[in-house]
Amino acid sequence: MKTLQKNIRIALSAWYPQLEIDANIQHFLQIPPTIYPNLINPPSYTPYISLVSTPTNMSTGIFSATQTLYSNNLFFAARTSRELRNQASKILKFKDQYICRCNKAFFDVLLTEEEINVLNEDIVRLQHNYKDAYSFIKMDLRIK
Repeated sequence: MKTLQKNIRIALSAWYPQLEIDANIQHFLQIPPTIYPNLINPPSYTPYISLVSTPTNMSTGIFSATQTLYSNNLFFAARTSRELRNQASKILKFKDQYICRCNKAFFDVLLTEEEINVLNEDIVRLQHNYKDAYSFIKMDLRIK
């Protein structure tokens, strides 16, 4: 039941705004040079100039928020969540009834076994009484 509730909540959570935060930090151990064309002097000396134009540390941060306005999957999840909860509660009730019936059957079997033991003891006691009564009748017939 808890797993089903979690799955329903997960499916319906897409209706909520989704927030995303991303960060990136770079540290250059050796700063890469950038090559520019030499426009100050004619190409007599050097056609290109190598300059360092990158900072040692760079960082970027991104924050975004999205909201789902329409999705067939979300509408289906919202529509079927009530029925799934009803089915889960019925299954839980059935499970409880099943456990109660199994416990009752178990204790009925134990009670029946005890009743059988009591009846066996009664049979032994009645056989003993029968033998005693039979022997008393034999003795009574001998005495007369």
